[in-house]
Amino acid sequence: MRKLAYFLGLLLATLVTLFLVRGIDIRFNGSQILSILIFSMFIYGTLFFGEFRLAFAFGGIALLLSLKLLTVPRFVEAASLDVITFLIGTFLVIGYLEECGFFEHVVARIVAVIGPRPQLLLLTMMIMATVASALVGEVTSILFMSGAMLHLTTKYKLSPVPFVIMLVFATNIGSAASSVGNPIGVLIALKAELTFMDFLRWAAPIALVVNVVTYLICRWWFADAFREFGRAVQREHAEHGQSDRAGAVQSEAPMNPERQMQLRIAWMVFGLLILLLVTHGLTEKLLGLKEGTMMVGAALAVGSLVLLLSRERARELVERRVDWWTLSFFMMLFASVGTLEHTQVTRVVAQRLISSTGDNPTLLVHLVGWSTGWLSAFLDNVLAVATFMPVVHDVRAAASPQGFTGAIYWSMLFGGTFMGNMTVIGSTANIVAVGLLEKRGHGTISFWYWMKIGFIVSIASMVVASLLLAAQWQLIPMMPAPNAAGVAPH
Repeated sequence: MRKLAYFLGLLLATLVTLFLVRGIDIRFNGSQILSILIFSMFIYGTLFFGEFRLAFAFGGIALLLSLKLLTVPRFVEAASLDVITFLIGTFLVIGYLEECGFFEHVVARIVAVIGPRPQLLLLTMMIMATVASALVGEVTSILFMSGAMLHLTTKYKLSPVPFVIMLVFATNIGSAASSVGNPIGVLIALKAELTFMDFLRWAAPIALVVNVVTYLICRWWFADAFREFGRAVQREHAEHGQSDRAGAVQSEAPMNPERQMQLRIAWMVFGLLILLLVTHGLTEKLLGLKEGTMMVGAALAVGSLVLLLSRERARELVERRVDWWTLSFFMMLFASVGTLEHTQVTRVVAQRLISSTGDNPTLLVHLVGWSTGWLSAFLDNVLAVATFMPVVHDVRAAASPQGFTGAIYWSMLFGGTFMGNMTVIGSTANIVAVGLLEKRGHGTISFWYWMKIGFIVSIASMVVASLLLAAQWQLIPMMPAPNAAGVAPH
Protein backbone atom coordinates (compact mmCIF):
# COMPACT_ATOMS: atom_id res chain seq x y z
CA MET A 1 0.00 0.00 0.00
CA ARG A 2 2.86 2.34 0.82
CA LYS A 3 4.43 1.72 -2.59
CA LEU A 4 1.15 2.60 -4.28
CA ALA A 5 0.96 5.85 -2.31
CA TYR A 6 4.52 6.74 -3.36
CA PHE A 7 3.71 5.87 -6.96
CA LEU A 8 0.63 8.11 -7.08
CA GLY A 9 2.43 10.84 -5.16
CA LEU A 10 5.27 10.94 -7.70
CA LEU A 11 2.81 11.10 -10.58
CA LEU A 12 1.07 14.04 -8.90
CA ALA A 13 4.43 15.72 -8.22
CA THR A 14 5.37 15.29 -11.88
CA LEU A 15 2.13 16.92 -12.99
CA VAL A 16 2.65 19.87 -10.61
CA THR A 17 6.24 20.27 -11.83
CA LEU A 18 5.11 20.44 -15.45
CA PHE A 19 2.95 23.43 -14.61
CA LEU A 20 5.58 25.09 -12.39
CA VAL A 21 8.25 25.05 -15.12
CA ARG A 22 6.11 27.48 -17.08
CA GLY A 23 7.67 30.09 -14.83
CA ILE A 24 11.07 29.49 -16.45
CA ASP A 25 9.60 29.55 -19.94
CA ILE A 26 9.32 25.78 -20.47
CA ARG A 27 5.80 25.33 -21.73
CA PHE A 28 4.27 21.99 -22.62
CA ASN A 29 0.98 21.56 -24.44
CA GLY A 30 -1.69 19.05 -23.48
CA SER A 31 -0.40 16.16 -25.58
CA GLN A 32 3.13 16.68 -24.30
CA ILE A 33 1.96 16.66 -20.67
CA LEU A 34 0.04 13.42 -21.24
CA SER A 35 3.07 11.84 -22.94
CA ILE A 36 5.30 12.77 -20.01
CA LEU A 37 2.83 11.46 -17.43
CA ILE A 38 2.37 8.14 -19.20
CA PHE A 39 6.11 7.71 -19.65
CA SER A 40 6.51 8.52 -15.95
CA MET A 41 4.34 5.48 -15.26
CA PHE A 42 7.09 3.36 -16.84
CA ILE A 43 9.74 4.93 -14.62
CA TYR A 44 7.79 4.88 -11.38
CA GLY A 45 6.36 1.44 -12.09
CA THR A 46 9.89 0.10 -12.54
CA LEU A 47 10.98 1.96 -9.42
CA PHE A 48 8.34 0.57 -7.04
CA PHE A 49 6.93 -2.51 -8.78
CA GLY A 50 9.83 -3.95 -10.77
CA GLU A 51 8.31 -7.42 -10.98
CA PHE A 52 5.23 -5.93 -12.69
CA ARG A 53 7.02 -3.50 -14.98
CA LEU A 54 5.74 -5.21 -18.11
CA ALA A 55 2.16 -4.68 -16.92
CA PHE A 56 2.85 -0.94 -16.62
CA ALA A 57 4.48 -1.00 -20.05
CA PHE A 58 1.47 -2.65 -21.72
CA GLY A 59 -0.93 -0.36 -19.90
CA GLY A 60 1.04 2.72 -20.87
CA ILE A 61 1.05 1.83 -24.57
CA ALA A 62 -2.68 1.12 -24.40
CA LEU A 63 -3.23 4.60 -22.96
CA LEU A 64 -1.07 6.24 -25.62
CA LEU A 65 -3.03 4.46 -28.34
CA SER A 66 -6.43 5.32 -26.88
CA LEU A 67 -5.47 8.99 -26.42
CA LYS A 68 -4.26 9.21 -30.04
CA LEU A 69 -0.73 10.03 -28.93
CA LEU A 70 0.50 6.89 -30.65
CA THR A 71 -0.68 5.05 -33.73
CA VAL A 72 0.02 1.46 -34.69
CA PRO A 73 2.35 2.46 -37.58
CA ARG A 74 4.28 4.79 -35.25
CA PHE A 75 4.42 2.05 -32.63
CA VAL A 76 5.99 -0.33 -35.15
CA GLU A 77 8.50 2.33 -36.15
CA ALA A 78 9.37 3.39 -32.60
CA ALA A 79 9.53 -0.12 -31.12
CA SER A 80 13.00 -0.58 -32.66
CA LEU A 81 12.33 -3.99 -34.13
CA ASP A 82 15.85 -3.99 -35.54
CA VAL A 83 17.22 -3.92 -31.99
CA ILE A 84 14.74 -6.57 -30.85
CA THR A 85 15.63 -8.84 -33.77
CA PHE A 86 19.35 -8.39 -33.12
CA LEU A 87 18.82 -9.33 -29.47
CA ILE A 88 16.82 -12.45 -30.37
CA GLY A 89 19.66 -13.71 -32.56
CA THR A 90 22.25 -12.89 -29.92
CA PHE A 91 20.24 -14.58 -27.15
CA LEU A 92 20.14 -17.75 -29.26
CA VAL A 93 23.91 -17.70 -29.73
CA ILE A 94 24.51 -17.06 -26.03
CA GLY A 95 22.11 -19.84 -25.06
CA TYR A 96 23.81 -22.30 -27.38
CA LEU A 97 27.27 -21.40 -26.05
CA GLU A 98 26.09 -21.78 -22.47
CA GLU A 99 24.63 -25.20 -23.15
CA CYS A 100 27.95 -26.19 -24.73
CA GLY A 101 29.78 -25.16 -21.56
CA PHE A 102 31.68 -22.52 -23.52
CA PHE A 103 31.72 -19.88 -20.77
CA GLU A 104 32.69 -22.42 -18.15
CA HIS A 105 35.61 -23.38 -20.41
CA VAL A 106 36.67 -19.74 -20.93
CA VAL A 107 36.48 -18.96 -17.22
CA ALA A 108 38.50 -22.06 -16.38
CA ARG A 109 41.21 -20.94 -18.82
CA ILE A 110 41.26 -17.43 -17.34
CA VAL A 111 41.43 -18.75 -13.76
CA ALA A 112 44.21 -21.16 -14.75
CA VAL A 113 46.28 -18.31 -16.21
CA ILE A 114 45.68 -15.79 -13.42
CA GLY A 115 45.75 -18.27 -10.55
CA PRO A 116 44.58 -17.48 -6.99
CA ARG A 117 44.59 -13.71 -7.48
CA PRO A 118 40.93 -12.70 -7.16
CA GLN A 119 41.44 -8.94 -7.51
CA LEU A 120 43.35 -9.40 -10.76
CA LEU A 121 40.70 -11.83 -11.96
CA LEU A 122 37.87 -9.32 -11.45
CA LEU A 123 39.91 -6.52 -13.00
CA THR A 124 40.62 -8.77 -16.00
CA MET A 125 36.89 -9.45 -16.41
CA MET A 126 36.17 -5.71 -16.41
CA ILE A 127 38.88 -5.05 -18.99
CA MET A 128 37.51 -7.85 -21.17
CA ALA A 129 34.03 -6.29 -20.93
CA THR A 130 35.42 -2.89 -21.93
CA VAL A 131 37.34 -4.21 -24.94
CA ALA A 132 34.50 -6.46 -26.09
CA SER A 133 32.04 -3.57 -25.90
CA ALA A 134 34.27 -1.35 -28.03
CA LEU A 135 34.67 -4.07 -30.66
CA VAL A 136 31.24 -5.68 -30.94
CA GLY A 137 28.84 -3.38 -29.07
CA GLU A 138 27.46 -3.11 -25.56
CA VAL A 139 24.65 -5.66 -25.92
CA THR A 140 26.82 -8.46 -27.27
CA SER A 141 29.51 -7.68 -24.69
CA ILE A 142 27.22 -7.77 -21.67
CA LEU A 143 25.54 -10.97 -22.85
CA PHE A 144 28.86 -12.78 -23.24
CA MET A 145 30.49 -11.35 -20.13
CA SER A 146 27.44 -11.83 -17.89
CA GLY A 147 27.28 -15.44 -18.99
CA ALA A 148 30.93 -15.92 -18.05
CA MET A 149 30.47 -14.17 -14.69
CA LEU A 150 27.38 -16.24 -13.86
CA HIS A 151 29.39 -19.41 -14.40
CA LEU A 152 32.21 -18.04 -12.24
CA THR A 153 29.98 -17.03 -9.32
CA THR A 154 28.03 -20.29 -9.54
CA LYS A 155 31.30 -22.15 -9.25
CA TYR A 156 32.18 -20.23 -6.08
CA LYS A 157 28.57 -20.19 -4.76
CA LEU A 158 28.40 -16.38 -4.62
CA SER A 159 25.75 -13.81 -5.50
CA PRO A 160 26.52 -12.57 -9.03
CA VAL A 161 24.67 -9.26 -8.64
CA PRO A 162 27.57 -6.94 -7.57
CA PHE A 163 29.91 -8.43 -10.15
CA VAL A 164 27.43 -8.27 -13.02
CA ILE A 165 26.76 -4.61 -12.15
CA MET A 166 30.52 -3.97 -12.36
CA LEU A 167 30.61 -5.60 -15.79
CA VAL A 168 27.70 -3.43 -16.94
CA PHE A 169 29.58 -0.31 -15.85
CA ALA A 170 32.69 -1.44 -17.74
CA THR A 171 30.60 -2.34 -20.79
CA ASN A 172 28.89 1.06 -21.01
CA ILE A 173 32.20 2.86 -20.52
CA GLY A 174 33.92 0.74 -23.14
CA SER A 175 31.13 1.38 -25.65
CA ALA A 176 32.37 4.98 -25.91
CA ALA A 177 35.83 3.89 -27.06
CA SER A 178 34.86 3.22 -30.67
CA SER A 179 32.30 4.27 -33.26
CA VAL A 180 30.66 0.81 -33.24
CA GLY A 181 30.45 0.26 -29.49
CA ASN A 182 27.11 1.98 -29.07
CA PRO A 183 24.37 3.21 -31.43
CA ILE A 184 24.99 6.78 -30.30
CA GLY A 185 28.61 6.41 -31.40
CA VAL A 186 27.39 5.49 -34.88
CA LEU A 187 25.01 8.44 -34.86
CA ILE A 188 27.69 10.91 -33.80
CA ALA A 189 30.25 9.50 -36.24
CA LEU A 190 27.84 9.88 -39.16
CA LYS A 191 26.53 13.33 -38.31
CA ALA A 192 29.89 14.82 -37.35
CA GLU A 193 31.90 12.92 -39.97
CA LEU A 194 34.20 11.39 -37.36
CA THR A 195 36.28 8.32 -38.16
CA PHE A 196 37.05 5.17 -36.21
CA MET A 197 40.53 6.57 -35.58
CA ASP A 198 39.04 9.81 -34.20
CA PHE A 199 37.28 7.73 -31.57
CA LEU A 200 40.50 5.88 -30.73
CA ARG A 201 42.32 9.20 -30.34
CA TRP A 202 39.81 11.25 -28.35
CA ALA A 203 37.35 8.82 -26.72
CA ALA A 204 39.28 5.61 -26.04
CA PRO A 205 41.96 7.09 -23.69
CA ILE A 206 39.31 8.87 -21.62
CA ALA A 207 37.22 5.69 -21.46
CA LEU A 208 40.28 3.79 -20.21
CA VAL A 209 40.93 6.29 -17.39
CA VAL A 210 37.25 6.33 -16.43
CA ASN A 211 37.22 2.53 -16.33
CA VAL A 212 40.09 2.52 -13.82
CA VAL A 213 38.25 5.07 -11.65
CA THR A 214 35.10 2.94 -11.85
CA TYR A 215 36.96 -0.18 -10.76
CA LEU A 216 38.33 1.64 -7.71
CA ILE A 217 34.86 2.91 -6.79
CA CYS A 218 33.38 -0.59 -7.15
CA ARG A 219 36.26 -2.05 -5.14
CA TRP A 220 35.28 0.30 -2.30
CA TRP A 221 31.49 0.03 -2.63
CA PHE A 222 31.36 -3.76 -3.01
CA ALA A 223 34.19 -4.39 -0.51
CA ASP A 224 32.29 -7.20 1.23
CA ALA A 225 31.57 -8.95 -2.08
CA PHE A 226 35.24 -8.62 -3.06
CA ARG A 227 36.31 -10.19 0.25
CA GLU A 228 33.88 -13.08 -0.16
CA PHE A 229 35.13 -13.61 -3.70
CA GLY A 230 38.72 -13.62 -2.51
CA ARG A 231 38.02 -16.16 0.23
CA ALA A 232 36.13 -18.40 -2.22
CA VAL A 233 38.98 -18.34 -4.72
CA GLN A 234 41.59 -19.09 -2.07
CA ARG A 235 39.46 -21.90 -0.62
CA GLU A 236 38.90 -23.48 -4.03
CA HIS A 237 42.60 -23.20 -4.82
CA ALA A 238 43.54 -24.82 -1.50
CA GLU A 239 41.13 -27.70 -2.08
CA HIS A 240 41.87 -28.41 -5.73
CA GLY A 241 45.36 -27.06 -6.29
CA GLN A 242 47.56 -28.14 -3.38
CA SER A 243 50.65 -27.63 -5.47
CA ASP A 244 51.64 -26.17 -8.83
CA ARG A 245 52.58 -29.65 -9.96
CA ALA A 246 49.21 -31.11 -9.06
CA GLY A 247 47.51 -28.19 -10.82
CA ALA A 248 49.60 -28.73 -13.92
CA VAL A 249 48.75 -32.43 -14.02
CA GLN A 250 45.08 -31.58 -13.58
CA SER A 251 45.10 -28.99 -16.40
CA GLU A 252 46.80 -31.45 -18.74
CA ALA A 253 44.17 -34.17 -18.21
CA PRO A 254 42.89 -35.46 -21.56
CA MET A 255 39.50 -34.17 -22.71
CA ASN A 256 36.77 -36.36 -24.13
CA PRO A 257 36.95 -36.22 -27.99
CA GLU A 258 33.25 -35.41 -28.21
CA ARG A 259 33.73 -32.57 -25.72
CA GLN A 260 36.72 -31.30 -27.68
CA MET A 261 34.66 -31.20 -30.88
CA GLN A 262 31.81 -29.42 -29.07
CA LEU A 263 34.18 -26.73 -27.79
CA ARG A 264 35.79 -26.31 -31.22
CA ILE A 265 32.36 -25.72 -32.74
CA ALA A 266 31.51 -23.27 -29.93
CA TRP A 267 34.73 -21.34 -30.55
CA MET A 268 33.95 -21.20 -34.29
CA VAL A 269 30.42 -19.93 -33.60
CA PHE A 270 31.77 -17.31 -31.22
CA GLY A 271 34.52 -16.25 -33.65
CA LEU A 272 32.09 -16.05 -36.55
CA LEU A 273 29.73 -13.75 -34.66
CA ILE A 274 32.60 -11.50 -33.55
CA LEU A 275 34.02 -11.37 -37.09
CA LEU A 276 30.67 -10.49 -38.67
CA LEU A 277 29.95 -7.80 -36.08
CA VAL A 278 33.40 -6.20 -36.31
CA THR A 279 33.28 -6.10 -40.12
CA HIS A 280 29.60 -5.26 -40.56
CA GLY A 281 30.37 -1.64 -41.52
CA LEU A 282 32.82 -2.69 -44.22
CA THR A 283 30.41 -5.32 -45.51
CA GLU A 284 27.60 -2.77 -45.72
CA LYS A 285 29.78 -0.42 -47.73
CA LEU A 286 30.92 -3.15 -50.11
CA LEU A 287 27.36 -4.35 -50.70
CA GLY A 288 25.80 -0.88 -50.69
CA LEU A 289 23.55 -1.67 -47.73
CA LYS A 290 22.00 0.67 -45.21
CA GLU A 291 23.91 1.26 -41.97
CA GLY A 292 23.16 -1.46 -39.42
CA THR A 293 21.76 -3.98 -41.91
CA MET A 294 24.58 -6.49 -41.53
CA MET A 295 24.66 -6.05 -37.76
CA VAL A 296 21.14 -7.48 -37.58
CA GLY A 297 21.97 -9.92 -40.39
CA ALA A 298 25.01 -11.22 -38.46
CA ALA A 299 22.92 -12.02 -35.37
CA LEU A 300 20.26 -13.74 -37.49
CA ALA A 301 22.80 -15.69 -39.56
CA VAL A 302 24.67 -17.05 -36.55
CA GLY A 303 21.35 -17.59 -34.75
CA SER A 304 20.22 -19.68 -37.71
CA LEU A 305 23.47 -21.64 -37.54
CA VAL A 306 23.07 -22.53 -33.86
CA LEU A 307 19.46 -23.61 -34.45
CA LEU A 308 20.69 -25.99 -37.12
CA LEU A 309 23.43 -27.25 -34.82
CA SER A 310 20.89 -27.77 -32.03
CA ARG A 311 18.76 -30.00 -34.30
CA GLU A 312 15.84 -31.46 -32.34
CA ARG A 313 16.54 -29.13 -29.39
CA ALA A 314 16.15 -25.99 -31.52
CA ARG A 315 12.60 -25.24 -30.36
CA GLU A 316 13.64 -25.62 -26.72
CA LEU A 317 16.55 -23.24 -27.32
CA VAL A 318 14.19 -20.56 -28.63
CA GLU A 319 11.68 -21.01 -25.84
CA ARG A 320 14.11 -21.23 -22.92
CA ARG A 321 17.08 -19.08 -23.91
CA VAL A 322 15.43 -16.00 -25.43
CA ASP A 323 14.39 -13.55 -22.71
CA TRP A 324 10.97 -12.69 -24.10
CA TRP A 325 9.99 -10.79 -20.94
CA THR A 326 12.83 -8.30 -21.33
CA LEU A 327 12.38 -7.99 -25.10
CA SER A 328 8.68 -7.22 -24.66
CA PHE A 329 9.51 -4.52 -22.13
CA PHE A 330 12.07 -3.10 -24.58
CA MET A 331 9.47 -2.75 -27.30
CA MET A 332 7.00 -0.91 -25.05
CA LEU A 333 9.70 1.33 -23.60
CA PHE A 334 11.08 2.30 -27.02
CA ALA A 335 7.57 3.05 -28.28
CA SER A 336 6.83 5.27 -25.28
CA VAL A 337 10.12 7.14 -25.72
CA GLY A 338 9.29 7.57 -29.39
CA THR A 339 6.06 9.29 -28.36
CA LEU A 340 8.09 11.84 -26.38
CA GLU A 341 10.08 12.51 -29.53
CA HIS A 342 6.94 12.71 -31.70
CA THR A 343 5.27 15.22 -29.38
CA GLN A 344 8.58 17.18 -29.23
CA VAL A 345 8.88 17.03 -25.45
CA THR A 346 12.63 16.50 -25.47
CA ARG A 347 13.15 19.23 -28.07
CA VAL A 348 11.42 21.79 -25.86
CA VAL A 349 13.69 20.90 -22.93
CA ALA A 350 16.85 20.85 -25.05
CA GLN A 351 16.23 24.20 -26.72
CA ARG A 352 15.55 25.84 -23.38
CA LEU A 353 18.78 24.50 -21.92
CA ILE A 354 20.83 25.68 -24.90
CA SER A 355 19.29 29.16 -24.97
CA SER A 356 20.32 29.70 -21.36
CA THR A 357 24.07 29.47 -22.11
CA GLY A 358 24.40 32.54 -24.33
CA ASP A 359 27.61 32.61 -26.38
CA ASN A 360 29.86 30.77 -23.91
CA PRO A 361 31.23 27.71 -25.81
CA THR A 362 32.74 26.06 -22.71
CA LEU A 363 29.48 26.28 -20.79
CA LEU A 364 27.54 25.11 -23.83
CA VAL A 365 29.75 22.03 -24.33
CA HIS A 366 29.46 20.92 -20.72
CA LEU A 367 25.76 21.71 -20.56
CA VAL A 368 25.08 19.60 -23.64
CA GLY A 369 27.15 16.72 -22.24
CA TRP A 370 25.61 16.74 -18.79
CA SER A 371 22.07 17.28 -20.12
CA THR A 372 22.51 14.36 -22.50
CA GLY A 373 23.76 12.34 -19.56
CA TRP A 374 20.81 13.10 -17.31
CA LEU A 375 18.37 12.31 -20.12
CA SER A 376 20.22 9.08 -20.85
CA ALA A 377 19.98 8.01 -17.21
CA PHE A 378 16.19 8.04 -17.32
CA LEU A 379 15.33 7.85 -21.02
CA ASP A 380 17.06 6.25 -23.99
CA ASN A 381 20.58 7.46 -24.78
CA VAL A 382 19.95 7.26 -28.54
CA LEU A 383 16.94 9.54 -28.15
CA ALA A 384 18.90 11.91 -25.91
CA VAL A 385 21.72 12.28 -28.43
CA ALA A 386 19.34 12.45 -31.40
CA THR A 387 17.45 15.26 -29.64
CA PHE A 388 20.54 17.39 -29.08
CA MET A 389 22.08 16.65 -32.47
CA PRO A 390 20.04 19.23 -34.47
CA VAL A 391 20.73 21.84 -31.80
CA VAL A 392 24.47 21.18 -32.07
CA HIS A 393 24.27 21.56 -35.85
CA ASP A 394 22.52 24.90 -35.39
CA VAL A 395 25.32 25.97 -33.03
CA ARG A 396 27.93 25.02 -35.63
CA ALA A 397 26.02 26.85 -38.35
CA ALA A 398 26.03 30.04 -36.27
CA ALA A 399 29.66 29.68 -35.19
CA SER A 400 32.44 32.09 -36.06
CA PRO A 401 34.48 31.50 -39.26
CA GLN A 402 37.01 29.37 -37.37
CA GLY A 403 34.23 26.97 -36.38
CA PHE A 404 33.10 25.43 -33.10
CA THR A 405 35.06 23.03 -30.90
CA GLY A 406 34.57 19.34 -31.65
CA ALA A 407 34.57 18.74 -27.88
CA ILE A 408 30.81 19.16 -27.99
CA TYR A 409 30.42 15.79 -29.74
CA TRP A 410 32.72 13.97 -27.32
CA SER A 411 30.85 15.51 -24.39
CA MET A 412 27.57 14.21 -25.84
CA LEU A 413 29.11 10.77 -26.30
CA PHE A 414 30.39 10.57 -22.73
CA GLY A 415 27.11 11.84 -21.32
CA GLY A 416 25.14 9.24 -23.25
CA THR A 417 27.39 6.30 -22.33
CA PHE A 418 28.94 7.05 -18.92
CA MET A 419 25.80 8.41 -17.26
CA GLY A 420 23.74 5.56 -18.64
CA ASN A 421 25.25 3.67 -15.70
CA MET A 422 23.17 5.68 -13.26
CA THR A 423 19.91 3.72 -13.33
CA VAL A 424 18.72 0.23 -14.09
CA ILE A 425 17.07 1.55 -17.28
CA GLY A 426 19.89 3.89 -18.27
CA SER A 427 21.10 1.77 -21.17
CA THR A 428 20.21 -1.35 -23.11
CA ALA A 429 23.08 -3.23 -21.45
CA ASN A 430 21.63 -2.49 -18.00
CA ILE A 431 18.19 -3.87 -18.86
CA VAL A 432 19.63 -6.92 -20.61
CA ALA A 433 21.83 -7.76 -17.62
CA VAL A 434 18.99 -7.33 -15.13
CA GLY A 435 16.72 -9.49 -17.27
CA LEU A 436 19.40 -12.18 -17.45
CA LEU A 437 19.79 -12.21 -13.65
CA GLU A 438 16.04 -12.48 -13.19
CA LYS A 439 15.78 -15.27 -15.73
CA ARG A 440 18.50 -17.25 -13.93
CA GLY A 441 16.69 -16.96 -10.59
CA HIS A 442 18.85 -14.31 -8.89
CA GLY A 443 15.94 -11.98 -8.13
CA THR A 444 15.05 -8.47 -9.22
CA ILE A 445 17.58 -5.67 -8.72
CA SER A 446 15.68 -2.76 -7.20
CA PHE A 447 15.86 0.68 -8.76
CA TRP A 448 17.43 2.17 -5.62
CA TYR A 449 19.99 -0.62 -5.12
CA TRP A 450 21.36 0.09 -8.58
CA MET A 451 21.07 3.88 -8.43
CA LYS A 452 23.03 4.28 -5.17
CA ILE A 453 26.23 2.96 -6.74
CA GLY A 454 25.22 4.00 -10.27
CA PHE A 455 24.90 7.65 -9.23
CA ILE A 456 28.39 7.70 -7.72
CA VAL A 457 29.97 5.97 -10.71
CA SER A 458 28.13 8.14 -13.26
CA ILE A 459 28.94 11.48 -11.63
CA ALA A 460 32.57 10.53 -11.02
CA SER A 461 32.91 9.26 -14.61
CA MET A 462 31.45 12.42 -16.11
CA VAL A 463 33.56 14.69 -13.89
CA VAL A 464 36.74 12.87 -14.92
CA ALA A 465 35.72 12.95 -18.60
CA SER A 466 34.90 16.67 -18.43
CA LEU A 467 38.25 17.47 -16.81
CA LEU A 468 40.18 15.42 -19.38
CA LEU A 469 38.30 17.12 -22.20
CA ALA A 470 39.07 20.52 -20.71
CA ALA A 471 42.76 19.62 -20.44
CA GLN A 472 42.85 18.89 -24.21
CA TRP A 473 40.57 21.74 -25.25
CA GLN A 474 43.16 23.49 -27.42
CA LEU A 475 44.12 20.24 -29.16
CA ILE A 476 40.64 19.12 -30.17
CA PRO A 477 39.98 20.12 -33.81
CA MET A 478 37.46 22.84 -34.57
CA MET A 479 34.34 21.78 -36.45
CA PRO A 480 33.44 24.09 -39.38
CA ALA A 481 29.88 25.10 -40.12
CA PRO A 482 27.86 22.08 -41.37
CA ASN A 483 27.56 23.39 -44.93
CA ALA A 484 31.27 24.03 -45.12
CA ALA A 485 31.94 20.47 -44.02
CA GLY A 486 29.63 19.10 -46.62
CA VAL A 487 26.97 18.18 -44.10
CA ALA A 488 23.52 19.59 -44.51
CA PRO A 489 22.17 21.34 -41.42
CA HIS A 490 20.02 18.89 -39.57
